[in-house]
Amino acid sequence: MNIRRSASFLAIAAATAGTTVFGAGTAVAADDTWCTPDDLRVSVSQVNAHEFQLNFEARNSTTDCTLQGYPQPMSFHFVGDQVPVDFEYPGEHSPEVRITPDNPAQARISQDEAAAPAEQQPSTVLLPLPTADDVNVTPKYVAAQWPDTAELASTVTVGPVLPA
Repeated sequence: MNIRRSASFLAIAAATAGTTVFGAGTAVAADDTWCTPDDLRVSVSQVNAHEFQLNFEARNSTTDCTLQGYPQPMSFHFVGDQVPVDFEYPGEHSPEVRITPDNPAQARISQDEAAAPAEQQPSTVLLPLPTADDVNVTPKYVAAQWPDTAELASTVTVGPVLPA
């Protein structure tokens, strides 16, 4: 990994610490807790030339929290600049996914094979932790490093968070 990519990831990760957005929708079950950035390790892995996977794993042995929905609005960045990418979300049902040390979750990012490459290859992806647009929760953003050699198309489809 080069120094520019590392600096970009650290700058975006630091900037996300206080970033919030509001949504509208349903609430998590009373005995569940929405995941926060402190609960999870989020990473990106390349599945094949046209597909990536967001990985949501428990940060420690006591993590027990819930995600539900799509990681949106998602954005890609390179050295602090946003990389223009068109997003599609299929709108399929997304169940609550309980995250524990033994139960990680994932979401797929599929590239449109016919789309042109993105103007710049990202170093970081920025996304909110999905909370089913719960009106009682201010979503928290997390940053994950984009794979060094992974090329990104200008159009992607993002799937919901599902059990791994």
